[in-house]
Amino acid sequence: MSVENTEQAAEHEAGGHVSFLGFVPVVETFCGIVIWQGTVDIFAVESQLPTRVYAWSVEKENDWQYIAGLGSPPIDSPRAAVRAWLVSLAAKPQLYFH
Repeated sequence: MSVENTEQAAEHEAGGHVSFLGFVPVVETFCGIVIWQGTVDIFAVESQLPTRVYAWSVEKENDWQYIAGLGSPPIDSPRAAVRAWLVSLAAKPQLYFH
């Protein structure tokens, strides 16, 4: 995984140019069990709202998938972006889980 790949996903989600700000480790648990662990890249969106995009990668069927989420309420942090993604997977498990 590279920042270039998550940057492309972030730019696609934002619909324009983004600038890399940094990254944070995120560990999401449910009932004490780790359900996702990884690094989330943070990007600034230039000249529009929302001002942030969060992006990360997941391995799926021996390939990498790049996920990006806009920093719009209630998504106000990298962890909140991952949680929103996990909720979307739970609603439609056929999209990710096999």
